[in-house]
Amino acid sequence: MSRSRMRGRRAAIVLALALALGLAAAAVAAQPAPQPAASDEAGEQEGAVALFHGIALEPKELDQIEKVLDKDEETLAKARAEIRILQARLARLMLERSVPMDQVQSLVKGSLDWEYQIRMIQIDRQISIRRILGDERWASVLKLQRSVPALEKGKGGAKAPADKKDAERRNRLLRILKRLG
Repeated sequence: MSRSRMRGRRAAIVLALALALGLAAAAVAAQPAPQPAASDEAGEQEGAVALFHGIALEPKELDQIEKVLDKDEETLAKARAEIRILQARLARLMLERSVPMDQVQSLVKGSLDWEYQIRMIQIDRQISIRRILGDERWASVLKLQRSVPALEKGKGGAKAPADKKDAERRNRLLRILKRLG
């Protein structure tokens, strides 16, 4: 077998392994996290609810944040769709007996360009929301984002908001936090 063919085969094997490792990492990330003990869960829920109240977002601020998130939503959806298309084409190429590295490189570069566009939109969103909220409340939103499951559990239980307006604010904030993630 010629050297260039061996190099091509080696590169194909390396890319296949990288793809397999990426898929394995995605599968591990998709595994549910271990469930905390009931007392830990209650404490986390109380902390999330307290943090929610401490941020004290006004309806006007929630409107502004939703407007920021809506601005580039279509572009983000298209970019994510393009990435999925490129990943599928790459997976198909990896099945070839002789993997055309020039095409592989082109697909990977295209995927990275779309990832870059997504990341820049996310950064722009974060900066805009930070301007709306200020540094301290923005930091609280980031902390609260990690507590979304605990805050969701409190939606219908004993820790539910006392009034309807509070419940609406919490639900809007939950939707916003999910969109930020």
